[in-house]
Amino acid sequence: MSNFYTWPGTAFPFRLYVNTPACRIFIIHNLTHNYDWLKEVKEKIKPTDFFFVTIAWYLDEHLLKQANEMFKELNLNPAQFFIMYNDIEEQINGFNHGLDGEIINHNAWLDENIFYIEEGVEKTYDALYIARRSEMKRHHLCESIENLALVAGGANHKNKICEIPECKNNPSEILDASGVRKIINQSKTGLCLSQKEGACWSSGEYLLCGTPVVSTQNFGGRSTFYNLNNSLISDDNKISVAQAVDNLIKKNFNPEDIRKDHIRKQTYFRKIFKKNLYYVLKSRGVELNVDEYFKDNFIDKMYHGVTFESVIDFFKNA
Repeated sequence: MSNFYTWPGTAFPFRLYVNTPACRIFIIHNLTHNYDWLKEVKEKIKPTDFFFVTIAWYLDEHLLKQANEMFKELNLNPAQFFIMYNDIEEQINGFNHGLDGEIINHNAWLDENIFYIEEGVEKTYDALYIARRSEMKRHHLCESIENLALVAGGANHKNKICEIPECKNNPSEILDASGVRKIINQSKTGLCLSQKEGACWSSGEYLLCGTPVVSTQNFGGRSTFYNLNNSLISDDNKISVAQAVDNLIKKNFNPEDIRKDHIRKQTYFRKIFKKNLYYVLKSRGVELNVDEYFKDNFIDKMYHGVTFESVIDFFKNA
């Protein structure tokens, strides 16, 4: 048995999205993160089952080899898994390993009715960094920003905890979605400083709130939503990051334009998802109005957090 890194929390992303006698469609997060429960229920997975897979970490050669090892060990059919890649590099990597899919960046699943521009909110901070206290988030790159806000509470997913720089707010305060939206709206720029991860939910949340982004060069797909009118790419040092914040503030981009562009791209990726959903259903003889179904069943991030036991119970009792 291979040593797969599986989901570290007590609840993990999973959703039964369509449930008909002819076909079940699931939305899962990553591939080998799901090894433990897939191993338990592999005999209960039907040939008509289908999995849409969102990707939360750059799908590199190592992860793709592990995915194929998992498919082989568990005798799963890779053709039943559709990868929603975050950018073209991931898609090329996946295709080279025989995994089907299209670019459907996971920031397309952020709910634009949760993250939006709040009128009349004062811009209190020059920069905001929403990131758990993990070394890979590289908080040290923002320590030269004087008027800085941090949201650094919450789960760390067993990563090594790092020191964070001084900031103007309480970085450990646990915020709900409305609290996150408020502090984004209070900030002139948003920061994304990791070198490698996934497409980064915070990046999309900034942009939906009309807040431009300072990002470092990165792997994982967040740059898919960036353009010359909503972001600046900084070198990987604290002086360059601070200078990029100043330069971005001076550009004075229109928040409404930033938000509209993000929604335009979200709409594009959602159409690609609905097209593939239609093809899967049609191939299994299921008639469904995918536009209406998508509208009625859309939720923020497109999945729930569920326990290992509940997923096992579903497959064993379905």
